[in-house]
Amino acid sequence: RRARAAIQDLQDALRDAQARVIERDPLVSAKWFARAAADALAAAPPKKSAAAAHQRSTLEALGKAGQDAQRRSKNLRLSQVPGFSPLYLPPAAPAWGDGATARAGDRLMQTIPGLREWGRLRDRLNDPLTTPTRDTDPPGFSDALRVYFELLGKEDGGK
Repeated sequence: RRARAAIQDLQDALRDAQARVIERDPLVSAKWFARAAADALAAAPPKKSAAAAHQRSTLEALGKAGQDAQRRSKNLRLSQVPGFSPLYLPPAAPAWGDGATARAGDRLMQTIPGLREWGRLRDRLNDPLTTPTRDTDPPGFSDALRVYFELLGKEDGGK
């Protein structure tokens, strides 16, 4: 039992290592697996199960390479669209004046109007949550608004 468990652990470790190799450079991995599949088929007698396993790994690596190429192409196109270009720029130097190091999202924060102004808002820690965020309407405004809508209603009724 322990020998089987050790073999299973070793096979799992090999699969993990293979996945990491494919992740690192899928085209080189695909080439190696394709060559290993060809060698397995060229052996006397042909090792069909090993060749099939290597072919599956080749397809997996080629699929990963295709996904990577598609992602790079998409990112390149999106980086040229004005609305998305700030997301693809390198981080800007610190612009907040506190000496903090630049983070990846700083460039985006600097390009969106108004986000830099958050630091100037006053604290409302002691205010109740029901306190209005702005002053109420000026005196007499509701009367003027009522008269305006009454006139609109009379015009609609007259037509």
